[in-house]
Amino acid sequence: MYLVTYSQATVEQFPTRRSFAEAVVASFTRSNGRILHWVCCRETHKNGGAHYHMALKLDRCHRWLASKKYLKDHHGISVHFSSLHYNYYSAWKYVTKEDKHSLQNDKHPKLWNSKEPKTSRACRERKKIRCEREAAVTSRE
Repeated sequence: MYLVTYSQATVEQFPTRRSFAEAVVASFTRSNGRILHWVCCRETHKNGGAHYHMALKLDRCHRWLASKKYLKDHHGISVHFSSLHYNYYSAWKYVTKEDKHSLQNDKHPKLWNSKEPKTSRACRERKKIRCEREAAVTSRE
């Protein structure tokens, strides 16, 4: 599961949520990644600029570097990838928080009126423990 952010988006190049989403999906498809679900939003900065957020749920663990390189080489953009969210629902909630016109893939589950998954608490705790272990290893180095 990844959260993709394109800050200071060039709206002329990606005028719609769909145009940005198609570029990101193509970047994973080219590197043999299979996306199960995605949601894309566009938020406007107070100064008038825009940025895109996109949450992706993949069919398996997949590195994002090939996707990032594809977007840079084919579209001249640099995006940020994050895996900080503990599950897809958490990332979906973050992406859709301000954009009620967010775009989702065709077979996306209906999450607008759903509750947080029962496993969310366990996922949050597991992520917290993993982060604490990584911090301990880093502090020893």
